[in-house]
Order: sequence, then structure tokens, then C-alpha cells
Amino acid sequence: MIQALTRTITHELDHWYNSPNRKPLLLRGARQTGKTWIVNAFGASHFDHVARIDFMRDVDARALFDGNLTTDTLLRSIEIYTGVPVRAESTLIFLDEIQECPRAITALKYFCEDAPDYHVVATVSYMGISRHEDVSFPIGKVDMLTLHPLTFAEFLTNAG
Repeated sequence: MIQALTRTITHELDHWYNSPNRKPLLLRGARQTGKTWIVNAFGASHFDHVARIDFMRDVDARALFDGNLTTDTLLRSIEIYTGVPVRAESTLIFLDEIQECPRAITALKYFCEDAPDYHVVATVSYMGISRHEDVSFPIGKVDMLTLHPLTFAEFLTNAG
């Protein structure tokens, strides 16, 4: 298992983390490019806790977004569901494979508007997001980054 891998997107994640105008981050990319790995590594290096929900693996978690989308309700539900304390200053909320839960995509708008001090990152694959034509996408309410497959320069850096 790879313990440390240098990716150029790490600098962009740091910039997002330090931005005073930070919005929830949507990390896009093709399947198997390392989106989950990079967010887990980022979370481990910048936060005391990571409250991760994987909507692909845990279909029951989708029910957290079935009802009320107020951020107070969602933050409490995420904390109870994951068993991780959710605090603005020390917790990364990680919504993995968010394309599997269209209402969670919609909820990103409310995290932006009502809870901007929380750090929220969602990963999405290109194939998955296009399946949901009726999703209310939060235009202007999310920051977006794209993770591409490992570049040749990144390969050379990591190969030493």
C-alpha cells in the first residue's frame, strides 16, 4: 500500500483550506484516479477528525438527506451516523461518491449559505453525476477541483 504519494493537487487543496471565502469543495474526476485517497490523506494531515460517508458503499446513509436539509439537522445527523465529533474548526466532512445521493448534492448549497465555517469535501465521478438529470446542482455555491490521473511529472517525482 502506498503510504505517501505526491500529487500537485495537494497545493490546490491547501489553498481551498486556507481561503477566507471557502465553499464546499466538489472534487471531480474519472473513476480510480485517487479522489478518495487524496481526500483521506488531506483530512488526516489537516484535521483532528474526518466524518466520512461513502454513498456508494453505504446506501443507508442516503436516508440522512431524505428529509430536512437544514445544516443544523444535517450536521447532527452526520455526527450521530459516523460517530465522529463534527466541529467547524477540527472536522472534515467528507461525502464520498456524492453522485449516489442527489439530495446531498443539493445540500451543498445550504452548507455554503448556512455553515461556511465547516469544511465539506465531496467526491464525484464524471460518469456518476451525468446520470441524475433532475439534480438541483448548486451552481456558484461550491468550489470545484478536478483530479486527473497521475501525470508523468508526478510519476517521476514519486519514483525518485
